[in-house]
Amino acid sequence: MRLRLELCDLSLASLDGLEVDTLAAFVGSERPLVGLPALLDWRLAGAVSRSILDGTVTPEHGEALLLPTGGRLLAGRVLVFGLSDPSPRTVALAVRHACEALRRAGGKAVGISLPAGGSQAAAARAWVEASASAGFARQVLLCDIRGPLAPTLEAAARDLGVAADVVRVAARAESPTG
Repeated sequence: MRLRLELCDLSLASLDGLEVDTLAAFVGSERPLVGLPALLDWRLAGAVSRSILDGTVTPEHGEALLLPTGGRLLAGRVLVFGLSDPSPRTVALAVRHACEALRRAGGKAVGISLPAGGSQAAAARAWVEASASAGFARQVLLCDIRGPLAPTLEAAARDLGVAADVVRVAARAESPTG
């Protein structure tokens, strides 16, 4: 079976139209929030920020928080993972942990934004390796689709001997009001 990795632009329009059952994002110590955590926070009326402020989720490695979306997104749930150390080894461990948590949570169609920064190769390799056996029906990676993630994922799959198709998908043209 071939692994299909869909790349979708990281934007509110993409997030609003993304047909997945579970979304996953990584939260570090950066404030204000950036990337997918910031977009999720906006759509979930500050739920990510409130969870950080009240200590429910911290940037510590291994921390995880499940948030319902309350119908604000097509996905029914969001998993937020803490990531305090951007080193390649820690990023790889966090990505593997996230993939396993998504699998255990029963995710079939998942969307994730890999940790940003200098550890993208480690994150991509860890995701390809972990998701190859996770059994997801659909995997969407939210990112800058014009950036280097596609060739990085392809190289990781090739190095690991995983048959994979990395495809860029367009966001839907309109975003719901709000």
